[in-house]
Amino acid sequence: AYDGTAPAELGEEGAYERFLRRRARYVGSVAAKVGLVLVLAVAVVAVAPRALTDRQETLDGSRPVGRGDARIALADRKYQEGAGLVVGEGAVWVDGLNGIWIERVDADSHQVHRLRRLTGRSIVLADGILWSVAQRDQNPERIPVGLIGLDLRTNRVIRGADLSTVPDVAAGAGAVWVAEDGVGVTQLDPRTGQVLRRIRLPDASPLIHLAVGDGAVIGVGFGAPTVRIDPRSGRIVARLPVGSATNPATNVVIGHGSAWFLRVDGTVVRVDLR
Repeated sequence: AYDGTAPAELGEEGAYERFLRRRARYVGSVAAKVGLVLVLAVAVVAVAPRALTDRQETLDGSRPVGRGDARIALADRKYQEGAGLVVGEGAVWVDGLNGIWIERVDADSHQVHRLRRLTGRSIVLADGILWSVAQRDQNPERIPVGLIGLDLRTNRVIRGADLSTVPDVAAGAGAVWVAEDGVGVTQLDPRTGQVLRRIRLPDASPLIHLAVGDGAVIGVGFGAPTVRIDPRSGRIVARLPVGSATNPATNVVIGHGSAWFLRVDGTVVRVDLR
């Protein structure tokens, strides 16, 4: 670069000085580029794990809008798929299967308290009592099948009515409702657990899920028509054609003035309850 410069005229900057200026500019440019590359490399190292995590979280096409506020370890850590989970009375309540303790997770402090066993499944909360259904093969005390309640104010166990096999339990409309095999739907007092009414269904196919809300009790069963029951009169007021023999409804929830049914083929059917 120095040899290629032209001789300076009198009063002009010399060739060597021009060379030094060009070299300084060149070195500065290279340094700036190297610095930019280093900054980008650091950014990639910092962002890549988060980007990979976000990518894993958005494979279904959804956009993440938040992250978990807390991760709370339960006492037993032996909970199985299908363990009961319900919120109310300022806490989240967890009930495992096979005779595992009820655990209370405080909604504010996140403290975990282990309560006595309910030895059941599908817990619900009604009038300050946590209700569960004891099964013959799921309790060490060999309690007959029936409704078991835990009064959260006194920690007292309430022995409810004896029942046959119960696939599901729900609470609402001033009562506890169970899908009882061989009967249909059984309505129970939310304070004592005793039977108020048994609503027999015309077909013998058992229900597998119940939902209560918006003035309706909805029962879903394999091989049986989905039924809507009036919680006041106990009458079957409608049969809802939401599935077929090859594509039955498998679950139901109630909200936004509608009953929402999940079917075997992965579709959701919405029925306006009005």
